[in-house]
Amino acid sequence: MALDESNQRVRFGSCKRSASAHTADALASFKNHVESFIAARDHQHLQRWSKEMVVFSPAFSDVERHHLKAKGVLPLDLNDYAALF
Repeated sequence: MALDESNQRVRFGSCKRSASAHTADALASFKNHVESFIAARDHQHLQRWSKEMVVFSPAFSDVERHHLKAKGVLPLDLNDYAALF
């Protein structure tokens, strides 16, 4: 989880060893964990913030990226991080 307080944005992440492990069930579980976290008394102020859900893996194919983006999550892999440098 990462907080950007000045822009009231919170980013949640889920990391798997392979892109194929980000299944529909895994994504549903991830979303449930995020909702439970935000519903907790100490975190309810985050309900007003914009939320980003990111999935991490060593590599994503174009097909996997398209599928995950359609599910409302942003896929980031090691190639994405290498491009930053």
